[in-house]
Amino acid sequence: MKRDVLDRLETFTTLDKSLLEAKKELLLYTIEHLLRLGIEPTFPFIAVGACRMFPQAYALSSDFNDIPDARIVDLMLSSLKDEITVSPQQTYRLTPTGKNIVLDVSARLRNKAMHKTEPETKKIGTNTISTNYSALQLAKPYSEYLVEKKANMSLIWEHFGIEPDTQTKELKKYFTEVNAYANMIGDKTMNLFTKEVLAKLNENL
Repeated sequence: MKRDVLDRLETFTTLDKSLLEAKKELLLYTIEHLLRLGIEPTFPFIAVGACRMFPQAYALSSDFNDIPDARIVDLMLSSLKDEITVSPQQTYRLTPTGKNIVLDVSARLRNKAMHKTEPETKKIGTNTISTNYSALQLAKPYSEYLVEKKANMSLIWEHFGIEPDTQTKELKKYFTEVNAYANMIGDKTMNLFTKEVLAKLNENL
C-alpha cells in the first residue's frame, strides 16, 4: 500500500536552477511530505520519495531517473545537523528550523505549479448520497477504520484514485453528505469515521 502511495507522488521534472541546487531543502520537503501521507520517513522511503518527486536532484542519472542515488541522499541527510532529528528506530523528523525551510520550499513549488496545466478533475462518488454511503461501507478505508479506530488518509487517496491533498473541496462535500446521512439513520460508527476524515481534510487546507 505504501508503495502505491509512493508511485503516485507528484514529479517535479523541470526545477529551476535555484531549486535544483537546493538539494537539502528538497530532502526536508520530502521528509515532511511523507509524514503527511502517513509514511514513516526511514532512509529507504526518503530515498525513493526524493527520487520520485525530484529526479533531477535525486535520481541516479538521467538515464536511470527512476532509481534513487542513495549516496547523495545519505550525504545530504548527514549534513542536516540542525534541521532534522533521528529516532532510535531510524525515522526522521524535522526540527523547527527544518519546518521553516519546508514552508519556503512549499511556497516556491506552489508558485511553480501555478503555471502548470490543471489536471482533469476526477469525479468523486455518485449523485446519490445513499449509494455513496453504501459504497463507503464496503471500501477499504472504512474496513481498516473498524479495526484500527483511526482514519487512514493514504487509503482515502487510494480509494478515490486521486493524488494526495488534491480535490479537497470535492472530498469534503462527499464526506459531509455521507456524515449527514449516517447521522440521519443513526450509524454512529460511520458518523465518527466521516467526522475524522473531514477534520483531517481541514488540517491540510
